[in-house]
Amino acid sequence: MELESPCRFSESMYWQLQAEYFRQEGRSAWSSGAVPFRGTSNPFIAHVYAQIILGFLHDFARSDRKKSAQPVTILELGAGPGRFGFLLLRALHQAIHQAGVGKLPRFQYVMTDLADANVQSWLTHPRLQPFFESGMLDVATLDVAALDACRLYHSGHSLESCLGGAPVIVIANYLFDVLVHDAFRVEAGKLHEVRVGLEQVEAETGHSDNPSTLFRQLRFRQENEPIELPYYVEAGFDAILNDYVSTLRSATFLFPVVGLRCLERLRHWSGGCMLLMVSDKARIRAEQLEGRTGLSMAFSGSLTTTVNLDAVARWVGHRGGTTLAPLVPDKGFDTYLFGIGLPKEGRATRWAYQRHVVEFGPRAWLDLVSDAVRRTEPWSMKALLAHLRLSHADPELLVRLEEPLVTAMAEAGDQERAMLVHLLHQAWDNHFAIGAGGDPAFVIGRLLRRLKLPEQALHYYRLSQAERGAAPACDLHMGLCWEMLGEHAQAIHHHRLALEAGQADSGVCAVARKALLRLGADPGADP
Repeated sequence: MELESPCRFSESMYWQLQAEYFRQEGRSAWSSGAVPFRGTSNPFIAHVYAQIILGFLHDFARSDRKKSAQPVTILELGAGPGRFGFLLLRALHQAIHQAGVGKLPRFQYVMTDLADANVQSWLTHPRLQPFFESGMLDVATLDVAALDACRLYHSGHSLESCLGGAPVIVIANYLFDVLVHDAFRVEAGKLHEVRVGLEQVEAETGHSDNPSTLFRQLRFRQENEPIELPYYVEAGFDAILNDYVSTLRSATFLFPVVGLRCLERLRHWSGGCMLLMVSDKARIRAEQLEGRTGLSMAFSGSLTTTVNLDAVARWVGHRGGTTLAPLVPDKGFDTYLFGIGLPKEGRATRWAYQRHVVEFGPRAWLDLVSDAVRRTEPWSMKALLAHLRLSHADPELLVRLEEPLVTAMAEAGDQERAMLVHLLHQAWDNHFAIGAGGDPAFVIGRLLRRLKLPEQALHYYRLSQAERGAAPACDLHMGLCWEMLGEHAQAIHHHRLALEAGQADSGVCAVARKALLRLGADPGADP
């Protein structure tokens, strides 16, 4: 069933469906697992970004540029559930504390998202309150296509006045793929507009009010129509298209028109000094576009595409800027840097990118973790601790490595156990709840109990209950901790709670009954 006849892709109803999906779903788009985000929301990548930003701040501090009372703005576009922003703020705070606060220019961090529900969740999230209170963080609901309408929640300032001609660091992870694009094709030296129609494959279901359901049913129909330049109001955009006509033989490609307009406006508001940081599924070189015929759309909660960052690199290049990319970029996921008007030629920024992305960066880390969590051979405690330390104590990784950690504890020495305890506490400091994933507090408690630290374990079991509510397994383990402490009345109380509430879990009930009998208590008595 045809939903829309072929039209200019940027005018398609598809983009309205895309925006409505994120507005409707809010944080649940991520917490449900429908939209992947862990590649750009972990302590490792936050540390990488913090080091690059630190390099930029060093470059700016050493430059001859007139110092302004206006702080550097770090603007995160499409912050989603907010976990990356939290982790980056933590990493920045630690990095700047080590570098010396007085040596660097001031900065403000601004988290933004299209979905107001996401912004409201940040305002009440306990992990973000210290950053709000210090004045380091502000937030705003922002439509990238309507920057003029954006106002910051706490200061009340417009985004333009927030930037105020000072440098801006723009973070756009997994963003460009969901912004409005046009589509073109180059064939035999001629430029074509790719007009896109929408069809609903499972027509018998009718038109769904749920965008996520509809996305699964959508198919695109492409029609190529020859065009001549100029095409855009912006001459710079036409220059990029002309580049493609000159360099590509046969290729269909997307053009991130709204993303580029956003960057142009931010560049103007920042006085021409802008650093753009992007981690995404992307093509960064023209040869990666060659031979393609489709739009490269894939379902991931909503429909996403492999981003044409080559167009962004060309836009940056036409403005005298520079692009930094890995020597062999991975179009599945990688980290890229774009700079315009960088002070001192961005020497410290470039060094940080080389050190923290090119030599061993987020892409390599994801490959290492992916292999680690699939490993079936026994781990040594040294290897497990190395992974956790390299991850900067990632709570998600800790949850996934719980079983090999328990096995390796039997052979662990005192120093290794002490390091594990340190990393467990650090992992909790990195936890940012969004209602998804495992239960880090419970896992940390369970590991601490096995390390014979019952008082510390009880603290984390209480944190688990506070975050996720009472659970039979948690009560069972709290009972075991009280038993280790010799507090038998407390132990009996929690084992009975576990027995009463855990009727659907035979394993929990069996352990609770044995514990009660061991303590001389009647398993059938009321808690």
